Amino acid sequence: MSESQRPRHPLEAPTREEIESEVMTERLRTGRAVRITWAQAKTPWLTWTLLALIVIIFIPGMLAYVSKTTLYDTMVTKGALYWPAVARHNEWWRIISSIFLHADLAHLTMNGLSLYYLGNNLELNAGRRRTLIIFFLSGIAGGLLQLLLGGHQDYGIGASGAIFGMAGAVLLFMWRHRTYFPSTARQAAMQMVALLTFQLMLGFAVGKGIGNWAHLGGLLMGVTCAWLIGPMYVRPNQEPQMGADGIGVYYMVDSQALSGRRWLWVLVLSAVLLLGGLLLKLGA
Repeated sequence: MSESQRPRHPLEAPTREEIESEVMTERLRTGRAVRITWAQAKTPWLTWTLLALIVIIFIPGMLAYVSKTTLYDTMVTKGALYWPAVARHNEWWRIISSIFLHADLAHLTMNGLSLYYLGNNLELNAGRRRTLIIFFLSGIAGGLLQLLLGGHQDYGIGASGAIFGMAGAVLLFMWRHRTYFPSTARQAAMQMVALLTFQLMLGFAVGKGIGNWAHLGGLLMGVTCAWLIGPMYVRPNQEPQMGADGIGVYYMVDSQALSGRRWLWVLVLSAVLLLGGLLLKLGA
């Protein structure tokens, strides 16, 4: 008779192996020794593509600075967010083109790093399609709000409106799934909230030269998109899969996949932006 099959004496203490097995079973049951994974995209190709685009588009600016030409100035003049050009001359493409233009290397570096970190997080957790929708709808919303409420004589460029939208979406994702995040991640989220609040307050305090309304519009649209079409993960009822290190792994299930009526929400949000464009045109 093997050791495992031998009947236990009532006064016999459990072995170390039995204790460790019971502890692991209890941890797996309560979720205290389980890894959570909800990645929808293994590699953030979309984020890298968007980042490459803004860098490539900025290269003429670097060359223009070195060669003392006006090539990049022409690009900004033709593609920047500018109220008379959009509202009076119907150059609506500027709302999109302005997202990919940046004033200088510092401006590009700040937005590029923000796009890299926020885009990686959002794309891996929410998927490429949601990330693409949030990026462009937030950028457009920020541009329209800047045109409606900002100065009519200033040029506006930069991806900050879209980036604020991505930040809002990431924060909402973390809030929705806060029970699955460790305390360090929750502290990082609070720091992000404080930073965004500070940037908005600083922008409105300084005023000129900062697209305050673009930041606010992008942030509001990002949060709205994440609320209406963002993922909502739930832990499956089945037992976790055991990893090579003996820790269980739960592969979370998205209970709000981007399909059906959630595409209708995308259309509704797009219609809201079209209404904003109509108000802009009527105000011209």
